[in-house]
Amino acid sequence: MISTNANDTEAAERPATVSGRVTDTHGRFVISASANHFVSDTKRKSGGPGEAIGAGGLLLAAVTSCALGIIQRKAKELGIALPQAEVVATSQRSATDPTNYDLIHLKI
Repeated sequence: MISTNANDTEAAERPATVSGRVTDTHGRFVISASANHFVSDTKRKSGGPGEAIGAGGLLLAAVTSCALGIIQRKAKELGIALPQAEVVATSQRSATDPTNYDLIHLKI
């Protein structure tokens, strides 16, 4: 769910919606999430421009953002000062089918 306040039950009841559309450039997409819009590319080896973040990077970014949000929220709930927190997400693709992930690892 997309919400700026974890206690906002009205926002929690609404489904999150992310949409995307192709552009005139093959392999380039405009993604919209709420009022945020950004460009995503497929890799050059897949025929795309490979300049903007790709689907794999977006997946890892989403998981990283989620983990940091949970850490920060829990620290606040417990009254723990959190001067810094870092999450590093890495992935390993399948050797037989690189469209699949064998592993997504979070270092917190």
